[in-house]
Amino acid sequence: MSSSCIHVPCNSLCCLHNVAGDHKPGPVGKGAAGDEYKKPQVVLVDGLLVMPGTLRHWEKIKSFQARPDDIFIASYPKSGLMWTTQVMNMIKLHGDVEAYKVDKTLIPFLEFCRPDEEPAVEKINNLPSPRVINIHAPISHISKSILENKCKVICILRNPKDVAVSFYHFHTFNNMLPNPGTWSEFLQNFMIGKVGFNSWFDHVKGWWSLREQPNIFFLFYEEMKKDLGYEAGRLASFLGHDLSPEAIKNLVKQLSFNAMKANMDEKFSNLSSPAGFTFKQFLRKGQVGDWKNHFTVAQNEVMDQLITDQLQGTSLDFCYEL
Repeated sequence: MSSSCIHVPCNSLCCLHNVAGDHKPGPVGKGAAGDEYKKPQVVLVDGLLVMPGTLRHWEKIKSFQARPDDIFIASYPKSGLMWTTQVMNMIKLHGDVEAYKVDKTLIPFLEFCRPDEEPAVEKINNLPSPRVINIHAPISHISKSILENKCKVICILRNPKDVAVSFYHFHTFNNMLPNPGTWSEFLQNFMIGKVGFNSWFDHVKGWWSLREQPNIFFLFYEEMKKDLGYEAGRLASFLGHDLSPEAIKNLVKQLSFNAMKANMDEKFSNLSSPAGFTFKQFLRKGQVGDWKNHFTVAQNEVMDQLITDQLQGTSLDFCYEL
């Protein structure tokens, strides 16, 4: 691993293994064609762990040229990206529920490369302006043109305990991600940054260091759960939209997490996934505090100490239960 690897003392890591009742991943799913899909391994490129498809097109991704009117949504995996993109689509439609129901917009993900398909970066290059683009890479690995052009960036942050749990489950049913091993094994890898897109800590600290720049906007997942209407209003203002109280009301009714999850499979029923999962699986629980159903006392103590050590002096503070 690169220097972004987080150091956790060995005597702490030993607490993560051999836990009674440890979770194990389920069977590998099936792709769109119904064939068994061999789960890949992450690979290292320029110090960043990515999927093999991303590696094949890395030079194109790294040299991607942002336009000044591009809007980027930056997030570590499983931090609320899909939810935020749907909120943005609803904002664009001024809270019109009927228009949203028929809108099939899925915001492209710059680093995404499906097997045997044109990489997303090629499609994005051909999109008309203004473009909205998802990115998972930390600021150390994004195209320099994003910051040089002062593009608007929406950064989504979620507490690391729930991210770890959600990321683990995502690995268990997503055929395009590695086998995670047991929960304890995955948690150890997550804590030291030995998972796709490396360390959660490096990722959030990198983006948080830009918080004083007016073109960088932060959304906290837990705050969206507390008051989606208020956070959607803040986001709309950042994007230059003025949502009426009725539009905000419609947005909250349509896009509370549970309502969104119930509607997504029907809304995007025309899409097939080679990764072998549905939107309802992808969106799983969306809870704040689900980590308590997975972490042992010892695991939680190790994570708490790591959070204290890594976030010291950053002013970052996360909510871990509602």
